[in-house]
Amino acid sequence: MKTLVIQLARFGDIFQSWPTLKALEDQGELHLLVRESFKDATIGLSDSITVHTMDSKIFLESVLVNQDLDQGLDRLNDFLNRMDFENFDRVVNLSFSPLSSELTAHFESKGAQVAGYTRHSDGFLNLAGDATAFFYAQVGVDRPNRFHLVDIFSMVADVELKPQSRWVGGFPRFSQVPVSPYVVLHVGASDLGKTYSTDQLKNLIQVFLQNRRENLVLIGTKKERTLSQSALPLLGTDRVWDLTGETQISDLFSIIEHSEFFMGCDSSPLQVASLLNKPILNFNNQHVNSYETGPFSQNWMVAPLEDLTELSVEKFQSWMAGIFAPRPRPLPSTDLSDTLWQMIESVYLGKSYPQKVLRQTVVHITELLEELPKVYVASDLPEDPIHQRILSQFEVLIERMEKEDPIVGVLIRWFNAERIRIPPGSLESVKESSRSKLNDFFMILSDWSQTLGKGVQFLDESPELLDHLGNIIKNFRFFNLPIAMEELEQLLCHLPTDAKLNPIKERLGQALRVPDYSLLADVLEYDLRPSLERPSEIVES
Repeated sequence: MKTLVIQLARFGDIFQSWPTLKALEDQGELHLLVRESFKDATIGLSDSITVHTMDSKIFLESVLVNQDLDQGLDRLNDFLNRMDFENFDRVVNLSFSPLSSELTAHFESKGAQVAGYTRHSDGFLNLAGDATAFFYAQVGVDRPNRFHLVDIFSMVADVELKPQSRWVGGFPRFSQVPVSPYVVLHVGASDLGKTYSTDQLKNLIQVFLQNRRENLVLIGTKKERTLSQSALPLLGTDRVWDLTGETQISDLFSIIEHSEFFMGCDSSPLQVASLLNKPILNFNNQHVNSYETGPFSQNWMVAPLEDLTELSVEKFQSWMAGIFAPRPRPLPSTDLSDTLWQMIESVYLGKSYPQKVLRQTVVHITELLEELPKVYVASDLPEDPIHQRILSQFEVLIERMEKEDPIVGVLIRWFNAERIRIPPGSLESVKESSRSKLNDFFMILSDWSQTLGKGVQFLDESPELLDHLGNIIKNFRFFNLPIAMEELEQLLCHLPTDAKLNPIKERLGQALRVPDYSLLADVLEYDLRPSLERPSEIVES
């Protein structure tokens, strides 16, 4: 079988695709399509994999700069015609992007079997495969997924990852690093929101030098060299080798493989260290889902980035014990995040439904069970004006519930993804498929409702609400108004039903009507926060 894997994302995603590519090699001739800008992430792959590159700038330049859509389409067609000569039997799209879905649909129209994002015959998005539908519904920013991308990619490609597929090795030493034992520290991250401050980097390097005997090799891009240089003057030691801006992406394998362990934030060097199965100390913040994109070597430890601000020797030593422990320490979680993951496992893996839920979850389940039979009937004759109104109101209802209730939101996103998979066809076939999805939705809710009836428990939302409230206050104080307003809307949906909070809500409304954002922040900080910090004093009406 001749297979093409499409991976048009950045360095980190390509590196996380390596295990799947290695597993696919056993199934026949393998080709890989990447963007020209990121082709260096393929250096080190087996010579048996044929790498194709796509320069998307050529197409975009025609459309955006020259404003010539026809020229852009001609260039794209020339590229596709060259690829068509390969006659691929199967195409696996690991990019999850609009452009990649169009490419996949093109190869599908030529007779290839496909997996990943593609297009229906009418041009709308299609999710080819259960793993692809899972990615669409549950993976990404602010989603509760706990499957690593490495494993999701393998599920999309329908291959089993054995140890020999997960990891690589055998790279020569890099001539510019010390022969004596050393540790690699990446001084940057995949974006600015995930990286250290200058003081945090200084603290980490100083504590490392006080507690470890190895040399320290700093790596990073040319843009990150300013950060590394800002830490060096205070150190005054020849044990630090600064290679930031002096290496290529392909050099990372040689540098990291011969190190004792790796330290760094969420980044492509972290993924390289994982591929090399090195012990890893990974720093992250609330914007990173380490379950999804964190280390995947055998020994690792994830530490909060904020702990570097005032780093103690004891804390650093506990991290060292963590990365060399027999198995990785569990990632931090909350009752709510555990419930969300249990919800995913129940929907996708057939495990038991969560019984510990939010109070509003029970209300939403009841409301959906009442509405779905009406929607089922209306979907049989959608052209009827009354039925159209019922169907339209249902869409508004589930959109609101997804925003208000993260637990029910897992199920709603599953339902929406399943509807996207319905292919175009006759009116009767589409109606039948739609009713089938509605029936599945209803049956899951019914089973879950029975489980809750046997012993429902309610989550304490106060810790999550207080964390959320702190961010909102900060954003209002610094006039990050669009973000603050959106977060405030979400917070109000999750506040307890309590008569004692009504005066506070009224003062919030008054501040919004003026609008007076400083007053709004004051009401949140000095009125609402104390009320949430003393939940025992809140009595539900």
